Amino acid sequence: MDTFDKSLTNPHIVVLGVTGAGKSVTMDILSSRSLVTKNTQSAILDIEGEYKKRTEKIGGRIISIKQGVPSGINIFDIDVEQQENGLEKVNILNKVAEIRAILSGIMKNYMDRNLNAKELVDIEESVIETYKERGITSDKESIYEKEGGKIGNKLTLGKIKKRMPTLSDFQRILLTKKNSKELAEILSGFLKGKSLGMFDCTSNININDHAIDFDLSSINDEVTKFYASMVITTWITEKYMRRSERYEEKSVYIDEAWTMLKYEETANFIENLARRARKRGVRLVIATQLPDEMISTTQGRAILNCCGTAILMKQSPISVDKVIDYFKLSSGTRDYLLQARPGDALLDIEGTISAVSIEMLEKESEILKV
Repeated sequence: MDTFDKSLTNPHIVVLGVTGAGKSVTMDILSSRSLVTKNTQSAILDIEGEYKKRTEKIGGRIISIKQGVPSGINIFDIDVEQQENGLEKVNILNKVAEIRAILSGIMKNYMDRNLNAKELVDIEESVIETYKERGITSDKESIYEKEGGKIGNKLTLGKIKKRMPTLSDFQRILLTKKNSKELAEILSGFLKGKSLGMFDCTSNININDHAIDFDLSSINDEVTKFYASMVITTWITEKYMRRSERYEEKSVYIDEAWTMLKYEETANFIENLARRARKRGVRLVIATQLPDEMISTTQGRAILNCCGTAILMKQSPISVDKVIDYFKLSSGTRDYLLQARPGDALLDIEGTISAVSIEMLEKESEILKV
């Protein structure tokens, strides 16, 4: 199913159905077929670790997110960006907004309070000072070393990116701000060597890998999963969608999205991801077993409105009427959605409804199934 077709106003897809309806198989098929038939790239936020085997078999990379283990994602890594006027710069203020959003989520879910005005000022000053320590400013040349050197074991005379600051550098500077002592002390638990220090490290992910699986299955507590989800969705938005230019088409897959939509901050991130992905020609494919949670929230409805294609699989008695009402289906579809077999679905492409059966081909099953 090529939702990148120019005749469609939006390439995004939402897959809704109860456990066992066939959502994961559908996501597998959508991802794998596009990878083998086109010059495409995919990134998946794999909450349950269901896509690891598939990613391995198609030669992709698995990024295992584990407590206390460096993930290879540095939230302070920054690049040169092209602005709307065509000029290039290092957008430190955009990084300020990104860090502020992450810290806001941390404070709200760890301390049950919002950041205050003085903390917001301190965060901005500290982010700017963190980069200034490395000589990094808005000047696009400032993120590079002045002379060539080694990349691995190879000498080069070309541009070499400076060693980027990390969360430890930022936290050390934030500690000097008299109005942000509490915030800085809380961040000490997010530093390298601590259980939440997964993102206080240098970046080492090859952004041009054709398939990237962010495996969160080793994380059991909700607090850590919330933090990891915020950082990864930020990385996808700012790195994967913006920087990787080798591929004609790119897709982002989020399974078990209900685990993120229940938090305002991560729901906002997914909504932002959906809007920005469309503008950049990136397809978002999102699946959830709790469609009523999407339909009942402002962010969830905004995400649904961004999806030109909906795959409606078997529904629970609790959610079926909300799904019928939201997608403006006929009353006769109720029994179909309640009794659908695994793989059966209603396919809604910008208001045109068809009944379909989604199945793996024998060859796909051999490749993808364990």
